[in-house]
Amino acid sequence: MNYDRVRVKGLARAAIRRGRPRPWTVTLVYTLLTTLPGAGLSYAASLSETLISGLASSPREAAVLAALAAGGCGVLVGLLAAVLATGYTYYAMNLWRGRRADFPDLFQGLALAGRVVPLFLLTLALTVLWCLAGMALCLPALAAGLLLRSQAALFLLLVLGAAGGLVLLLNRLLRYALAYHLLLDHPDWSAVSCLHASKRLMQGRRWSLVVLECSFLGWHLLRAVIALAAAAAVFGAAFQLAVSMGWSHSHGAMWLVFLLAALAALALGSLCTLPLTLWLAPYIHTAHAGFYDCAAGYGYPTAAPFQDAPAAPGTLPIPGLQTPEG
Repeated sequence: MNYDRVRVKGLARAAIRRGRPRPWTVTLVYTLLTTLPGAGLSYAASLSETLISGLASSPREAAVLAALAAGGCGVLVGLLAAVLATGYTYYAMNLWRGRRADFPDLFQGLALAGRVVPLFLLTLALTVLWCLAGMALCLPALAAGLLLRSQAALFLLLVLGAAGGLVLLLNRLLRYALAYHLLLDHPDWSAVSCLHASKRLMQGRRWSLVVLECSFLGWHLLRAVIALAAAAAVFGAAFQLAVSMGWSHSHGAMWLVFLLAALAALALGSLCTLPLTLWLAPYIHTAHAGFYDCAAGYGYPTAAPFQDAPAAPGTLPIPGLQTPEG
């Protein structure tokens, strides 16, 4: 793989600067598309729980039905997020390859929903299985800690077991990191084919992807610092207001003040970090598209930027992956 992380990130930044319409506007539309329906489904889930509690014949039945309703809404939110994320990945791939990247790219996942949904469900099932396998690593640590009859040893062994389980989970899930990119390039492939091809492409490249992800850590920390500063400012003002009201004057009023402060801190933090988020999201996704093109053997973009008509997905054969099941 002719992969240079510094070069990939530099080309990703250049692609973002050339992007028309501006990538931050496309990212804003994508954020709204993923946030508003999810909020609507969450509201529907809470409303259904209220209706179920009034119609169920027993509290146990109400709890079971409410859990099923919440789980169903959660699955719908996940499916919607997967479909829209596939469209945003398609946008980032076009941006990286110098093709025309526009708002309609965000809906490419809807055109491939019949392929995206099985891929999402299969990946979800594999994630659950690998989570269970990772949790199983904690059982020997728990048994050894109990045999040693030492709380310190038990805690240490549990931490080591949890760390081992987390490493196992990340190692396995990284194999599927390129499955959606492959589906976009080969929309006729099945979910199993995309996962097989992703595993083959990621052989020997998982650490490179980890390093690429870690290279954005500074930006994530900056975003967290901005959000914490906004929250500190809001809660500081709320504390001063509570002190001026008197701690023993009205506990209900003070709880209301801090509840409103929590909501205001969340809103202000999101607003303050929004410019950085709208720049960082296309940067990361475009760099991921560059990583995929290098892994698939396409290399770096050489075509003139923003061609009028992008090549149809699936026309680029991946070396050695014409038969992904093999």
